Amino acid sequence: MRIIPIMATKGGVGKSKVCVSLGRAFRGRDLKVGFLDVDWVAPNLHVELGIDP
Repeated sequence: MRIIPIMATKGGVGKSKVCVSLGRAFRGRDLKVGFLDVDWVAPNLHVELGIDP
């Protein structure tokens, strides 16, 4: 298992979009993918994935 952290000190720079894009690319190669959004102020990874929190 490999962990690839995507981090930034500023909001609105595209972290969620990068995560989803990488995840889709890895899934295209039949790799397992998991996401963990630890933004306590404005989590929005669920929006990018189109799912309810």
